Amino acid sequence: MNDVYDALWAEFDYRIVSDLHFQPGVNPETLLPNGSVNGVFLWEVSRVDENGERRAVQLWIYESFDFNDDGQIVYTQVFSDIATAYRQLRETNDDYILGPADIARMNGNEKARQAMEQLNSAIDLN
Repeated sequence: MNDVYDALWAEFDYRIVSDLHFQPGVNPETLLPNGSVNGVFLWEVSRVDENGERRAVQLWIYESFDFNDDGQIVYTQVFSDIATAYRQLRETNDDYILGPADIARMNGNEKARQAMEQLNSAIDLN
């Protein structure tokens, strides 16, 4: 899994563009603080394309962090539609609506392949 993250960190730049406002996490049964923290932050994800042009999108990301007794993060959760951000940043004007990652996920699914062929034949790029 680290190879995947390393590749994404090499391809994209990330920065938080909103103020950081963490909230204390609570135990769902007792509703008492449990030492975790969470928040929703506005991130900017950017990429320099093959023409040297920087492209960026902004999206809200929810994150939560659980800590051990030494204050180290032992568990984190991240919720967002970052895959769509990656796809938008990778698209060029010549791309179809569905990109290579979408097609790879459909590999081996005959109905999906047929639907993709129908979609491609319906799109007039000329």
